[in-house]
Amino acid sequence: MERLGRYEILEVLGRGAMGTVYRARDPILDRVVAIKTITILSVTPKEEHEYRVRFFQEAQAAGKLSHPNLVTIHDVAEEESTQAPYIVMEYIEGRTLESLLSDPAGKPIQERLDLVKQVAEALDHAHTHGIVHRDIKPANIIVTPQGRAKVTDFGIAKLAVTQLTMPGESLGTPSYMSPEQVAGDPVDGRSDLFSLGIILYCVLAGEKPFTGENPTTVMFNITYKEPVPASQLNPSLDPRFDYVLERALAKDPARRYQRGQEFADDLEDLCHGRAPRSQVGTLTGADVQSTVMQKALPPLPPQAEREACLPTRWPRKAAVAAAFASQLSRHARVVLGRVPWQVTLALVATSLVLFAFRSIGPAKTANLEIHCVHSFRAANLFVWVDKDLVYEGKLAGTVKKRMGFIKTVQGSFLDTLALAPGRRVIRVQVASKDEGYNQTKEVEGEWVQDGKKTLEIGFSGQSKNLYMALQ
Repeated sequence: MERLGRYEILEVLGRGAMGTVYRARDPILDRVVAIKTITILSVTPKEEHEYRVRFFQEAQAAGKLSHPNLVTIHDVAEEESTQAPYIVMEYIEGRTLESLLSDPAGKPIQERLDLVKQVAEALDHAHTHGIVHRDIKPANIIVTPQGRAKVTDFGIAKLAVTQLTMPGESLGTPSYMSPEQVAGDPVDGRSDLFSLGIILYCVLAGEKPFTGENPTTVMFNITYKEPVPASQLNPSLDPRFDYVLERALAKDPARRYQRGQEFADDLEDLCHGRAPRSQVGTLTGADVQSTVMQKALPPLPPQAEREACLPTRWPRKAAVAAAFASQLSRHARVVLGRVPWQVTLALVATSLVLFAFRSIGPAKTANLEIHCVHSFRAANLFVWVDKDLVYEGKLAGTVKKRMGFIKTVQGSFLDTLALAPGRRVIRVQVASKDEGYNQTKEVEGEWVQDGKKTLEIGFSGQSKNLYMALQ
């Protein structure tokens, strides 16, 4: 019989990019366990050593957790021949929440809400002990035949999230990531609660709040877009659930539920037909203002990058307008002589307005919104509409550290161009002299009067192949 350490392997439960899960038997304690081996990919020997130290530290910390809704960790070790780390956990009979949500004949919505509440309570327990999961998703929640939710993969999720975004690796699905995870920023327990909020939205609305044709679009929507209220997708839903979702899915962690128990308490109230207890009370003027501000989109990419990405057409027109103003001012002094300076200024301003309208031409009544997520330290972006170069800007990424030692570069870009209605060919070129990179793509689309389309620009694989999607 195949063994892993002292454990007898009974069967393979699943395989993935991160490793393999086995059902096994502990012959000493005579009990069935689940074993998950971890595959460490694309890291240097130094990084691998640092990861192993962190892996054992986190697994040992997670092993101290004891909660009815957490899968218990029994042991952690390394396979002798390959030195692959593995973690031994409580074996749970049941099905994942992922399979339950995709099953039309699954549990009633009240029972599903109770499962989300159980997970919120489990997360509260872990967070109070200083442990963050970082990969909360339906596939990591097991539902027993008795209706108990069990959160698995504590202690090993940190590596999984890191490797999702390592250069040269498959991105996987970022559907349940928080905005701070997308940005590569430090996370705490509130990141887990955002992910749980996405699961709650799926339970209530029957679909994910942030979707897209590719990972780039999904990540952009997580960071900048507000989801459709769940009550609009499910008219039978109590509108007070929208309040809970709004808090759970707030872009700013400070606006979210600060503890899992607070999240669970509100769900319990709604399940019993009561108003969420965190909503009960009188709002002050400042509270009302902050609530309104919470609904606003988060800040777009840094202002310095935004200024670097201004379209070429505006600086050129500004330069011409400035020259025109200078000539007009001199002419006004000659012609008007002692006419008060206020009159001269008014004439100059009026002429500039007329010049601006003439130079800009007829009003354009359609829009192209450009979204770009990239991993360039520095690159140039060019956009043509038909044969006209209408945009020239810079892409600048920021170096982020994951797990404290794996460095990645991340950058994002957003802007909107006006264009005339009709069928248009959009051509995009991205070039980076430092990286020897230069790729061009074209896409064609039809714009109607006052219409808007979104151009998603992304890069796949280690070679950063340029891809575009017009929506």
